[in-house]
Amino acid sequence: MKARQRRWSRLDNASKIFLAARSSRDSKVFRLSCELREDVQAELLQQALDETLRDFPLFRSCLRRGIFWYYLEDCADRPLVQEEKDLPCSPLYRPDKPGLLFRVLYYRRRIHLEVFHSLTDGTGALWFLQALLVRYLVLEKGRALTEEEQQFLNPPYLEQMNEDSFSRLFSHQSRKQRTKAPRKKRSVYRVKGSRTPDKRLNIVEFQLSLKEALARSKALDVTLTIYLTALFVQGVFQRMPECEKDKQLTISVPINLRKRYGSYSARNFFAAVTLELQPEELESGLTTICRRLSEELQKKSSAEFLDRHLAQLQAYEENPFLRIMPRVLKDPILAFFNHRGNRDISLSISNLGQLKLPSGLMPELEAASLAVAVQRPQLCCISSGDVLTVVLLSPFLERDWQELTLNLLRAEGFTVSSDANELPLESEGKSRENEVKQNAGRTSGQLAQTEPSAYPFIPLQLRPRLALKILLFISLLAVGSSYLVHATWPSPFPWPHLVVLGVINLWMYAVIIIRKRRNIAKFFVYHTVLLSLFALAWDASFGWLGWSINYAVPIIMASAMLAMSICGLFVRLDKGDTVLYLALAGIW
Repeated sequence: MKARQRRWSRLDNASKIFLAARSSRDSKVFRLSCELREDVQAELLQQALDETLRDFPLFRSCLRRGIFWYYLEDCADRPLVQEEKDLPCSPLYRPDKPGLLFRVLYYRRRIHLEVFHSLTDGTGALWFLQALLVRYLVLEKGRALTEEEQQFLNPPYLEQMNEDSFSRLFSHQSRKQRTKAPRKKRSVYRVKGSRTPDKRLNIVEFQLSLKEALARSKALDVTLTIYLTALFVQGVFQRMPECEKDKQLTISVPINLRKRYGSYSARNFFAAVTLELQPEELESGLTTICRRLSEELQKKSSAEFLDRHLAQLQAYEENPFLRIMPRVLKDPILAFFNHRGNRDISLSISNLGQLKLPSGLMPELEAASLAVAVQRPQLCCISSGDVLTVVLLSPFLERDWQELTLNLLRAEGFTVSSDANELPLESEGKSRENEVKQNAGRTSGQLAQTEPSAYPFIPLQLRPRLALKILLFISLLAVGSSYLVHATWPSPFPWPHLVVLGVINLWMYAVIIIRKRRNIAKFFVYHTVLLSLFALAWDASFGWLGWSINYAVPIIMASAMLAMSICGLFVRLDKGDTVLYLALAGIW
């Protein structure tokens, strides 16, 4: 019987940069969450997820690698609801194990939808989460859908959600419609800090009244996004070192393009623009910052600016030279330009708007929140009912600028409730209580978590310093012992030199594990096989002496297995893959 042919589709323009730019520090995964009035029932959530997927075929896709580009293909995997036990926004896409590009988690009263950004943007994920919530809450109540709920789940634009709006609207634009972004002349301030030891996000969440925030922004004659951005900027500016206050501060803001261009696509359809604030403007107070940001945003969200900007982005994709370039060459080039562009950005902000449900279900929803894997401080906000949730994210341990932002919100007259995830220190052998106590001392108590916290405690995921200390001890012991033995019982062949090469090999494996942590076991097998073949060929080329079989290959294999065994104690590796590839390396 002939197998059913799977459907595939090209990635949209914005999706390709996320694949090239992802890294161990930035998974390009974002999280949409909602908090209900009662604890989540996993069985009902699973049933609701199965039903929701029928209306969102885009979410049934997995990512494949072609010769020239990545592409989406139908995936038969069934997503399973899981309790939250891993770090927020953990990596979703694995080239060696293609699977679904989203996951649904729950913890106490919260439901989380985590999505790899190449699949969709915040708006597309919001539509999916809203449909999931409607089905879940109706199942929980044990009743049929009302007419309003049926209309909510079956909007007239449902069939248009798979459209690639970038390609439809901006392909084959004339050269006159394209423009290149001007290079920034003034140096840009970049927030610095101590990175979390296991690359987890530093998440601080504030909840305040939406009506009060809208009233305050209206009094300043700006939008809510501009008002929150100005407070965010002030909090960061107050912790800037004096020696760097002559630099400009830039803010990346995504703009939803659907309303402007009449699109209902659930795929990525947004443009990121950069707002600039000069040092003299940063020192002039909240009102001036709001006015300047508003002027910048109006200018860069105008139809003329966006048309030219988006046409230029599409032109890069349609460039004949780039089209024929293999993907393995495109990825490093895109990653380089993305890295260079990121150096010109100080902060990021994302306002997703409102999470809405049918009127009969809104009382069941207490709040919503948004979090994104970040490389720099970012403010995310989303509202539900009268609750505005502001999430401050950072890849650093320090929480001083979050505290400053909290003080600014309170100075504006807001009543703010806060919550935060725990950031355990890289302290070997310490109990959870000691880690929490140390972390609390670093935040001065202002960001104390609510009880019970909406964020589960997740132990330290890796301790690279301890692994490196053990490897250093083993390396010095092995090298010193080999030369001592060789000096005591001399032999014609200088085999301690091979021990040194084995130690170098050991450290190379350790660095790959700690810094890359993707497809490690397969790398081990390929590398050990190639090194072993190289040693055999070298031995044969100088007249067979047998040192490759007697010394080189055993040392290569032992160093590979030793590195994986030690680092596996401190870095989370896939257990099945680790056992399989260790066995293969041993057999070889």
